[in-house]
Amino acid sequence: MPERLPPLDVLPGFVMVGRTLSMTRAAQALCLSQSAVSRQIRQLEAAVGQPLFLREHRALRLTDAGAQLLLSAEAALRAWQDGVAALRDDAARQITVSASIGVIGLWLLPRLGDWQAAHPQLDMRLLADNRKREPRAAGVDLAIRYDAADALPADALPLFDETLA
Repeated sequence: MPERLPPLDVLPGFVMVGRTLSMTRAAQALCLSQSAVSRQIRQLEAAVGQPLFLREHRALRLTDAGAQLLLSAEAALRAWQDGVAALRDDAARQITVSASIGVIGLWLLPRLGDWQAAHPQLDMRLLADNRKREPRAAGVDLAIRYDAADALPADALPLFDETLA
């Protein structure tokens, strides 16, 4: 059975008190009352079974246990923030489209403004290249290629035919 964690709602209070060494400043930063932050710290100390702060006249100092826990708590908050940021980055992700110079210039660019208006959450990177490369090796999400019908990969989708005059 996993070890029982202290309540996670005390984590921001503990980190802020540890950073500021002040219940009052931590409470102001968290938009809580000073007594609420103080209760959170007492609750955390009870859960870990030892004092995390030395309470002196008008001053706080971290105990060795408090300093050690603060490092872990800050790392946990950073990991949480990084996870949330990664999710937000996924919402504004970038796709790479590879095509020949002619297809990009004559077919894709005239349509790009409408596409961007319809998909504002995506950033499109264009790779104009007349060489045939393996798209996955070049970090390409979508490749537009000219080829004979019998030479197309099985998962290829035809966009249009060509008529030469």
